[in-house]
Amino acid sequence: MEKNDKPSQNNILLLQILLGFAATVIVAYLGFRGVLVTVETPIHATQTAEAKLTSTAQIQFTVESTLAWQDTGVKISAGDNVQIEYLSGSWTTWADGHPSVGPTGNINISDPKNPNHPLPSAYPGVLIGKIEKSDEIQEIGMGILFIAKSSGNLYLQINDDNLSDNEGNIRVRISINP
Repeated sequence: MEKNDKPSQNNILLLQILLGFAATVIVAYLGFRGVLVTVETPIHATQTAEAKLTSTAQIQFTVESTLAWQDTGVKISAGDNVQIEYLSGSWTTWADGHPSVGPTGNINISDPKNPNHPLPSAYPGVLIGKIEKSDEIQEIGMGILFIAKSSGNLYLQINDDNLSDNEGNIRVRISINP
C-alpha cells in the first residue's frame, strides 16, 4: 500500500503545481491585455501634498506691447515652481523707429538703463513679470524658471515707459507646479 500512496501524493503535488502555474499564466495574460480591473487607492488628506506636486497647470497667454501690467489670470502661491517660456511673436517699443524684437528686447542698445522703465536695469522691450502686490520685477526674456517668494496673480508687461507708441505682441506658456 505504501507504494500506491506515494504516487498518489506525488500526483496531487504535481497537479497543484500545474494548477498554480496555469493560474499564474492566465492572470499574467489577462493583466497584460488590460482585462483585470485596477483598483486605485483614494488619496487621503496626508497624501494630497505629494499628489499635488506631480500635477502641473499650463496656460498660454498673449502679452500686448501697448498694455501695462497684464493679469494672466494665473494664481501663484509662495513656494510654487513657476516656468514662463516664450512661444512666438515680436514687438517694438517704438513703431516708427525701432525694429521689432522678441522677448529679449532691443539688445543693440549700448546702455540699456532707463530710470523711467519698470525695470531700469533691463533692456527696453524685454519681457518682464511680477507677482501681484510684489514690488519685485523679474526679467523674463526668452524664459525663466523660479520658485515664487510671494502669492498672487502673475502679471506680465513689456519693459517700456511709453506704451502708446508700441506695436506687436508675444505669446508665452506659463507652467505652475505647486
